[in-house]
Amino acid sequence: MAPSTRRDLPTELKLAEAKLRAKVGTATLTLARLKAIKAAKHALRAQGHKPDRMHRYEIAEVGEAYLAVHRAEAIAKTNVIIERWREEGFFGTQNAEA
Repeated sequence: MAPSTRRDLPTELKLAEAKLRAKVGTATLTLARLKAIKAAKHALRAQGHKPDRMHRYEIAEVGEAYLAVHRAEAIAKTNVIIERWREEGFFGTQNAEA
């Protein structure tokens, strides 16, 4: 029996799902970090610091500390945005409901 040249559809779908999950996961963490940095800048300003005159890595450290404390809340908020993006087809596919 000759080997099939046709791709295994279930395997191809699983691969597409895995790629989509990776994109969504990366986008969620990236957006959460950006929001944490924004919150860190706001907190620094409230303390009288000037984030615009600080090194980027210093602000990133404060943002990571903020994210460590507020991780669950940040992920929950970003999941709402990521789901909207997913429905709009931002990740290359749209939900079946859309």
